[in-house]
Amino acid sequence: MNDPFQYEPIFVGPPGQPAPARIAHHHHEAGLQLARKGEFAKAIREFDEAVRLQPAFVKAINNRGYARAALKDYAAAIADFNRAIELDPHFAAAFNNRGLVHVAQKHYSEAEVDCSKALALDPAIALAWHNRGLARLALGRNREALPDLAHAIRLAPKLANAHHNRGVCHTGLGEFELAVADYDAEIVLAPKRAVAFFNRGFVNSIRGEWVLAVNDYSRALQLDPQFADAWVNRGELFRLRGDLIRAIADFTAAIRSAPGSPRAYALRGECHGVRNDSAAALADSLEAARLLRERKHF
Repeated sequence: MNDPFQYEPIFVGPPGQPAPARIAHHHHEAGLQLARKGEFAKAIREFDEAVRLQPAFVKAINNRGYARAALKDYAAAIADFNRAIELDPHFAAAFNNRGLVHVAQKHYSEAEVDCSKALALDPAIALAWHNRGLARLALGRNREALPDLAHAIRLAPKLANAHHNRGVCHTGLGEFELAVADYDAEIVLAPKRAVAFFNRGFVNSIRGEWVLAVNDYSRALQLDPQFADAWVNRGELFRLRGDLIRAIADFTAAIRSAPGSPRAYALRGECHGVRNDSAAALADSLEAARLLRERKHF
């Protein structure tokens, strides 16, 4: 089961079933419906009531943890997953969800451990394969991450994030054709995801496919006009091709989107220098240097 939420049917017990248990299941079901709509704060209130009525309701505790994680209340989420695991040490979903929170907090070694525990309990959880692969990727172990991400894709072929992160793995390993294939798949599954076009553009630029790269960066910018790195990378391609006017326009757009980008100032300064606009070149170079100094002192 790849849905992060754990579902319970609406409870219909025998006539002698205690009322609090029936009511708890109804609150849990209401929480699930709210969570599916992205109304996590309201969902948490329903899960709270379910747990109040049935303190050992493991799935309600797990799902409350996931809703809290969605609101970036990571400490409370971890506490819920810990409690769910305490109540049921064989509950694979809670290990996977705790691993996902560790990824969000950049605690990648802890994430790897939790996802491995989830997979030992239930190797059919595609998200656990993905999350362990993501943790290994973040730890710089691309070659180990690849089989995890591939397994996630076999279990859930429409999991766009798995294609994305496998593409990142291949890119890091210099396997550019494989990377492009993964970004192609991601774009089919998530055609409005600007970062997919950006990453494919980056790989295409490395491969010397400049026209394709420019097209990819342009598509990324159509989807997200504030994507500063896409402005910079497309501008760099224009600069390398000698189209300084368009390069300067892109670097300027990047600076509007991210005024603290020293790279955009430095590259725009180089363009001004080539065009013999020494005053503008100096101003941009000084600003790039100032921003770099600030970063070092941050």
